[in-house]
Amino acid sequence: RERKRATACLLLNAQFCISGRWSRPACDLELLVFAGNMATWEQQQASAAGTLLGVYSTPVTKDDVRRIIELGESLQERKDIYTYCADLYSWRYYGLTIPCILLTMTVSIMSAVWPDCEHEVVRKALISGSSALATMIVAALSLFKFQSKMDVFSRSANQIEGLISRCRFASKFDVDGHIKRDGAQQLITE
Repeated sequence: RERKRATACLLLNAQFCISGRWSRPACDLELLVFAGNMATWEQQQASAAGTLLGVYSTPVTKDDVRRIIELGESLQERKDIYTYCADLYSWRYYGLTIPCILLTMTVSIMSAVWPDCEHEVVRKALISGSSALATMIVAALSLFKFQSKMDVFSRSANQIEGLISRCRFASKFDVDGHIKRDGAQQLITE
């Protein structure tokens, strides 16, 4: 983008030179400034790309590889804990949700099927008791927020899995010299 902008400026300045609006020394000076700016810009782009890829840094050391492996192991332990928590909260969530669905369904079936003239007091007590229990379960689900906890732990475990795969990649491919020290240090500090 910057290169296109600089080229457009050069073309505009060249039009000024050709049209005679600028003197010959001014045009030569403008071309020198443009060439210097382009060289500086290309050096900055190469430097930024080299730093990003780890081209200009020193090779990774065995200590860095050891630290990356230890980081991967500790992340695996943390992922296991998060996965366990996500499973625990999902069991609790579904353990309350399924009875709530069944109770609500039972209430609607009892009110539709039970004859109006037989055992009116028992019918009202069962329907209102089942409704109250379903309402309490829904309130407990809302209060304990099992679903959001389940989602948070599940997402965290998935994100840690991505970090673990980056650690495995960095520790396995350091032998060929593909990973540079800057990249390894950045992975460790993340």
